[in-house]
Amino acid sequence: MGVAFTIIYTLVYIVLMDKCALCLSWFSVLVVEAALIGFGVAIYIMGQDMEDSTWATFFAVTCWVTAGCYGICLICNLKALKMSFAVIETAGDYFSQTKRILTVPVLFFFLSMIFFSFWTFSISSVGTNGEVMVDSYTSRGVTYYTQQRYIVSDGSTNSWLLAFLFFGLIWVSFFLIAANDFVIIVSTITWYFSLKTDHGEEGKSDVWKGFKWLIKFNFGTVAAGSAILSVVW
Repeated sequence: MGVAFTIIYTLVYIVLMDKCALCLSWFSVLVVEAALIGFGVAIYIMGQDMEDSTWATFFAVTCWVTAGCYGICLICNLKALKMSFAVIETAGDYFSQTKRILTVPVLFFFLSMIFFSFWTFSISSVGTNGEVMVDSYTSRGVTYYTQQRYIVSDGSTNSWLLAFLFFGLIWVSFFLIAANDFVIIVSTITWYFSLKTDHGEEGKSDVWKGFKWLIKFNFGTVAAGSAILSVVW
């Protein structure tokens, strides 16, 4: 049920991004400005009913000054703000025309679950690697064995194997994240540079080309970058 709601919310978000991205962007900016002014007015009005309204006046003026500085920043950076809104609107167009891109993170999620299952089995095997010993005692020349058993392992070898497995977990996790991002990036650039018009003709995104480029041309680069991230992390 949770997965179904997540898919529904995602599709609704994509539709809103496609149809109302520009309006929602301007709305969010203006809401912040209005909220700062409104909070200032509300605090000032509530402070009038207090015996000492100094702090209320201080916070109200602070809200108004912040709103003024915010408004000045918006005006001074209006060109950059419009450009960022255009980027958001373009992103909405991309998602609305390439809904199949949602399957890429799902695919890499299942790949990570498969890898983690094998990793769990491997670390369990290494953790129980060693010689099984059984406690015993001798009474009247007869040796008796107890039900208690324990494993004697080569501590240095197992420690190196465990360290290798933990590093491998981090490395492969970073690799799967980077591979997922790479496929989405290739899909995005193929859509952006495809033929599309303002009269309704949609762009074409080649999602499978991302997988092809990843395996054929960039597998080593992504793996090396993931290794560097694993060491730094």
